[in-house]
Parts: sequence; structure tokens; C-alpha cells
Amino acid sequence: MVSTTGARALVSVGTGVTAFLFATAVLAAALTPQIAFSVVVAVPVGVAMGAVVGLLSWTQLWDHASLRPLLFGTSAAGYVLVCGAAVTYAVPQARGYLTVQRAVAAAGVVGIAVFIATRARRRTDTAQRG
Repeated sequence: MVSTTGARALVSVGTGVTAFLFATAVLAAALTPQIAFSVVVAVPVGVAMGAVVGLLSWTQLWDHASLRPLLFGTSAAGYVLVCGAAVTYAVPQARGYLTVQRAVAAAGVVGIAVFIATRARRRTDTAQRG
């Protein structure tokens, strides 16, 4: 497992982005029946949650090698969601095909695949070291 500063930064930002998206979506959906503009409340909470998770990922979680596959998978899912949103914004023809449900499904598949691949690589690296 490569533990460079670049990978650590990429994973920390990715986990923060994933936490931001998750917290914002859940809170906005939960508050919609009570508050008309629930996103106004959800976005600042999501930003705070993303910042806390990103900092925890950088300072605490990265040091535990057993958590790195989970961190890589979580950050990959967030990046896929951001890329999906960028594609639907930039390419009007993709809006009918790339829905929120499909982007979330793709993010889940990619996140799980990255988790499995990173975990397999970690096991291979550990076995080779003896």
C-alpha cells in the first residue's frame, strides 16, 4: 500500500466530499416536510460534517492501515457522485440518462470495487513482505 502524502490528501478530501454529500442529502430530505428551504439548513451542516470527516481522515484514520481500504472506497464514491453531477450539468444530452439514482448506484459500485481492490492489494503487499 502506497502511503504517500498525495494519496493521503486525495483520500481525505474524498471522504470529506462524501460526508458532505451524504449529510446534506439526508438532512435536506428529512427536513423537507417541516422547512420549505431545507437545503439552506442542510448545506452548512454538510459543510461542517465534510470538514470534520476530512480532517479526521487526515489526522487519525489514515494512520490505521486496516482502515485505508474503507477510506479509499468512500472517497471514490464521493468523487463519482461529483463527476456525475458535473457531467449532467455540462452535457445536456446526459440529463435524461444519468439520473440521481443511477449516479448513486454507480458511486456505490465504484466505491465497493475500490474497497475490494485496495483490500486485495493490501493483503498481497502484506503476504509478499512475509
